[in-house]
Amino acid sequence: MTTKATLYLDATVYKTFKLRALDTDQSVSSLVNDAMLAQLAEDVADIRSIRKRQAAQETPLSYDQALQELQKNGVI
Repeated sequence: MTTKATLYLDATVYKTFKLRALDTDQSVSSLVNDAMLAQLAEDVADIRSIRKRQAAQETPLSYDQALQELQKNGVI
């Protein structure tokens, strides 16, 4: 299913996309769609990476706990 949309692009960007479309025997719409899908896929990967790092974070230590850990390790 496709949806018609109006995009306002920089003239040079559009010209470059048009030249690439001619070189690759694709439509400008196809190139824009592929670029948008690639960006969305990157966003999903970024979100997964962020959630993974957040899930792996340890519970923050309180000041007292941090001091005790420093003492236990012979730092202070």
